[in-house]
Amino acid sequence: MLWRWLNQHRLPPLVLRALRYATALTAAPHTRRARGDVADFYGYRPYSSGEPTRLIAWRASARRPHAVVRERLPRVHAPLWLGVDGAASMHFRSHKKLPSKHEHALAVALTLAASAVQGGEPVGVLGGALGPEHSRYRASHVADLPALLTVLQHPTPVPVASSARHGSALIVSDLLMDVANFERLLHQMRAQRVLPHLLEVADPVEEIFPYHAAADFTDGEGTDLRVDHPSSVRSAYLQRRAERRALLSALARQAGGSYTTCLTNQPLETTLLPLYRALADQRRIGARA
Repeated sequence: MLWRWLNQHRLPPLVLRALRYATALTAAPHTRRARGDVADFYGYRPYSSGEPTRLIAWRASARRPHAVVRERLPRVHAPLWLGVDGAASMHFRSHKKLPSKHEHALAVALTLAASAVQGGEPVGVLGGALGPEHSRYRASHVADLPALLTVLQHPTPVPVASSARHGSALIVSDLLMDVANFERLLHQMRAQRVLPHLLEVADPVEEIFPYHAAADFTDGEGTDLRVDHPSSVRSAYLQRRAERRALLSALARQAGGSYTTCLTNQPLETTLLPLYRALADQRRIGARA
């Protein structure tokens, strides 16, 4: 049914790619939803004349003076909120054959959105100090994905949590924001009972700082720096980067969420599977709460 619909509609290449990855994720044996996850047991009620007898809970009825029916409440999954950082630093790529950090982030976010809507779960986009009913966009069907991509491609400079209430949030960013802003973001999420999942996207050169000759650096927002001897600051740079990552990771976990890193030269699958598992598990836990 899905692929028949796709054949009748021309979709952006990134959407098609996300759907292929999402289909593979949701079809994998180790990611399929467990049986019985569709509804929660609520209680028993008396059987009414005229109802199909297959509804009768025979074992429970045997202990009662009248027949009873087992009632279940549909499991309503909490929404998945998405935020893709649109800061200038996210458009960096060290080689023309690599995707930019923003392109990689879009691919991850859209794939996880596709897997959610295929499972009947709502998806919203973070942005703006509004409630979820006024969020910048909400998707509930595969047909909504192209519009979702458009909204994700034009995000606020720094993803914010003020549009979300309950559920899980995935923020994909290079997380080069000030630590105080990061803490403020997590505080907002905790106050709104949103479980934060932070994915730090990095270009390979940011991980190893392979520069030897004098080099000019820019953050893309007006700050430039020339380093005459990059090799002399490599150790300090890598240590500072590791310490910052450890701090941000600890803050995310204290907020009840997770902190994951990925490189733009890595296959998407290595990032998608652990994120998919974490998001699916926490959305189900949140729905029960």
